[in-house]
Amino acid sequence: AARRRGLRVWAHGELGSAGPDDLAALGVDSLSHADMLAYTGVDRAALPSEGYGRRTLSAMALTPVDGPALGALLGAMRTNGVALDPTLMVMGDDEEGAAYRDWVARATRRAFAAGVMIVAGTDALGGSSPNLHLELQLLVSRCGLSPLEAIRAATLNAAVVMGLDRELGSVAPGKRADLVVLSADPSVDIRNTLTVSAVIKGGVIHR
Repeated sequence: AARRRGLRVWAHGELGSAGPDDLAALGVDSLSHADMLAYTGVDRAALPSEGYGRRTLSAMALTPVDGPALGALLGAMRTNGVALDPTLMVMGDDEEGAAYRDWVARATRRAFAAGVMIVAGTDALGGSSPNLHLELQLLVSRCGLSPLEAIRAATLNAAVVMGLDRELGSVAPGKRADLVVLSADPSVDIRNTLTVSAVIKGGVIHR
C-alpha cells in the first residue's frame, strides 16, 4: 500500500509475527537493528516471553552467524535491495553484553561481505547526543568497513534508502550543498569526523 503511494518502507528487523526473512521477501527498503536478524527462521513462540535481551540471546543461539539461515536472509536482502541499519551504538559497552555485541558485529560484517547495503543509524532520536560519530567508529572497528565505507553508509547509502540520492548524499553538481568541513582526514582515522571546523547547510557556511 505504501509503495503504491510512492512511499519508502522501513521496518524493525523483527516485527511481531513477521521475521526478518518475511520482511526481506517483501522488499522493504531498510531493516534496523542487526541483533534482530537472529530471529530469521526461528519459532518465536518457543522463545522466552519476557525480556528483550534474553529473548534475543536465545534467538542468537538458534541462528549461528555463519549458518545457512542467516546466509539465506542476507542473500534475499541483497537481491531485494534491502539495506541494513545495524544500530551498533545502542548495544552498550558493558562486559555482560559482550557475546551479544559480538554476534551483532559478526552478523553486520557478514552482511557487508555479502553485498548488503549498510546504512548508519543510531536508534537515538532526540536528546543531546544521537552519536552518529560513534556508530561510524564501530562500523570500522567491529564490522570491517573502511573509514570511507563507513562515511558512505552515513551519506550516500542513507540518501539512497530514503530515495533522496538525487538531492543528497554526495558532492556533485546540482545536489544540495550540505557539507561538513573537517580539519583532519577521516579516511586516515574515522575519529576525525569529530574535527568539524564548519558546517555548510544549503550553501550557507556556519563556523
